[in-house]
Amino acid sequence: MSARPAVVLFDLFDTLVDFERDRLPLVRVAGQEVRTSGAAAHAALQRAYPGITLEAFYEAFVESFREVNARRERDGIEVSAEERFERCFARLGLPETEATAAVRHAALAAHMGALAAATACPPERREVVRGLASRYRIGLISNFDHGPTARALLTRHGFDSVFEVALISAEEGVRKPYPEIFHRACRALRVLPGTALFVGDSLGVDVAGARGVGMPCVWVNREGARPGPTDPQPDHTIRHLPELLSLL
Repeated sequence: MSARPAVVLFDLFDTLVDFERDRLPLVRVAGQEVRTSGAAAHAALQRAYPGITLEAFYEAFVESFREVNARRERDGIEVSAEERFERCFARLGLPETEATAAVRHAALAAHMGALAAATACPPERREVVRGLASRYRIGLISNFDHGPTARALLTRHGFDSVFEVALISAEEGVRKPYPEIFHRACRALRVLPGTALFVGDSLGVDVAGARGVGMPCVWVNREGARPGPTDPQPDHTIRHLPELLSLL
């Protein structure tokens, strides 16, 4: 790398912490086996509303995700997990009362607990980040719709007290690849985008977002994928995070 970056910014999911779908609960819905955190959310819901079947809940759960994801992609905003569950419960025809809100919060907590349980972090990634933190200012920008869970995962996987700035889209209201969240990180760190380095696993989110604000970027390409001619191009590509040390 030609110039030493002022700060190194990381993506969270599938860059530092892996989400392993095969660790989600396996249930049968409409004749098909699916792995979903919705099973845990439904179990929390059913204690109060035993007449709502897993099939009915799963349909509302999936459709609410499609709705909020369309807004995210169209507008570049983050739609919180709380709003998603409000939409889900509305689809089920549940009244908006204090009792229902308490059930909704329990279902959301169960959903997030299932997601968190399906994460893993190889020790070498933690070692890379902690090692770099002794030589560089370190930050994080993550697309995730529930701030408390994202921050709990940082602690759970040994990244607590490492990041000078950690921006979670649920708390910021905006998402990568849109420029604002990158600019907010740079303002918080008091650096210009061109003097930072972003490290992430997604071409369309991490690389495109960094490129969009003039920030150098490293693509973590564990699968050895080949970018297409119209894909955003990273400055550097690595297969595994420890290779970042040789660049820096």
